[in-house]
Amino acid sequence: MFAEEARARARELDGRSERGPLHGVPVAVKDLMAIAGHPMTCGTELRRHAAPEEVSADPVLALEAAGAIVVGATNLHEWANGATSSNPHFGPVRNPWDEERVPGGSSGGSAVAVATGMAWIALGTDTAGSVRIPAACTGTAALKPGSGRVSKRGVFPLSWSLDSVGPHAAHVADLEVSYRVLAAEQRPLPAVELRGLRLGVEQTWYLQRGRIDPPVLHAFERAIAELARAGAEIVELEIPELDGAEQAEHTILLAEASAAHDGARRADRDHYGEEIRGYLEQGDGVLAIDYIRELRYRDVLYDGFAHAFRTVDFLVSPTLPMLPPLIGATEHPWPDGSTGSPGELWRHTFPSNLADLPTLSLPAGFAEGLPVGLQLIGPRESELVLLAVGTQVEGLLG
Repeated sequence: MFAEEARARARELDGRSERGPLHGVPVAVKDLMAIAGHPMTCGTELRRHAAPEEVSADPVLALEAAGAIVVGATNLHEWANGATSSNPHFGPVRNPWDEERVPGGSSGGSAVAVATGMAWIALGTDTAGSVRIPAACTGTAALKPGSGRVSKRGVFPLSWSLDSVGPHAAHVADLEVSYRVLAAEQRPLPAVELRGLRLGVEQTWYLQRGRIDPPVLHAFERAIAELARAGAEIVELEIPELDGAEQAEHTILLAEASAAHDGARRADRDHYGEEIRGYLEQGDGVLAIDYIRELRYRDVLYDGFAHAFRTVDFLVSPTLPMLPPLIGATEHPWPDGSTGSPGELWRHTFPSNLADLPTLSLPAGFAEGLPVGLQLIGPRESELVLLAVGTQVEGLLG
């Protein structure tokens, strides 16, 4: 059905004299955004045969108004609550660089659609890294804007206060075009140069040596060396407030996800996969006092980042602390001898959601034949400057 509609849409666009910035561009949409005339599954069996949506989500409408052609809805982690896109109902999304490995999540299908050339741009959502994690795993680029920059009407929420809608693309320039459309952004892209740019490398969380795999660390160090040779000033710093960030993100996400699946949806939970049912049960147990405490902590964390941005222009880190795990893996050995979970793909990405900072992931080469991502974090409302810097960095590392 998507194929027939896409052909009809292409013929209709061919007859237009006026052309938008995405005229004829094929786009894919994460399947928790409404697409008129199609069911929105949210990656769960319960909605496989849901009634078609009557009205498309605002981000879809924005792309179509710019001339884009929706060519399909993409698979995802069930209800967007996970980092691997290993879906128990629709099957796992596979990494095109190694089909036995995950592509990251929860927007894994959107990143793979771009990485394999099925779509030029794809929409995803990002609550703890869900556009940036798949971008890093698949060698593509993705932008997480500030949470209020792109409308979320018609997008099923995972966590209202943490969710952002963001685009995937092969190149930063395509992210810029799609972001402008999504956010109705009219301002020109600022002129920037790498020479003299101050890039902060946070040492205690993003570069904690025992919790980052050596191949990823080595790839990151190569990228930093290239940036330094291009004239960027690399500044080592610490953000102590990150110590409490994981607990805050975990509490807020669980509580808000549980609320999203409460009421009439509570009876449907028996039809969900085991993983998401477990998360929601944890969310049911979050106390209001704990939820409020962690909401207040967001301001503490933001102040920590704001202090860093008085010293540097942007923060730079590996997007992920590990290479894409194998599908079905349940443990990940860390260099410090401890054992973690593949879900810890989110370790470097979720603080941006908690502090509501625009963040970009772009390709930074390969390690052991697999893509590695570089993450650029900017102050609030710095999306355009971030994209301008990202274009320079992409040109250098590409």
